[in-house]
Amino acid sequence: MGKNINQPEFKKGKKYITTCIFRLKSIPAALYKCLGGFATNQVNLTKLESFSVKNTFDQTNFYLDLEGHIEETQVQKALEELGFHTESLNILGVYESSTFREKK
Repeated sequence: MGKNINQPEFKKGKKYITTCIFRLKSIPAALYKCLGGFATNQVNLTKLESFSVKNTFDQTNFYLDLEGHIEETQVQKALEELGFHTESLNILGVYESSTFREKK
């Protein structure tokens, strides 16, 4: 997140993590609807955390990690679906996944 975007170039065969923060629109089932885009596009979420804005219950931000690179078609489609149901969406970064995350 900054003026100069620096992310690794997408290479097939490598695993990546994309991190974003978003704020939902205040409508019923907004979280359900935005998470459906990840399921439909077969994008795995590895972290989803919520935190209140200004310590109130009026608005909530979400921090999300997903497996994939922002240049992958299924990730782009999932994030596009997410964007329909959010007031704000900020991509914090894309980075190569650690081998520690690999299933053994």
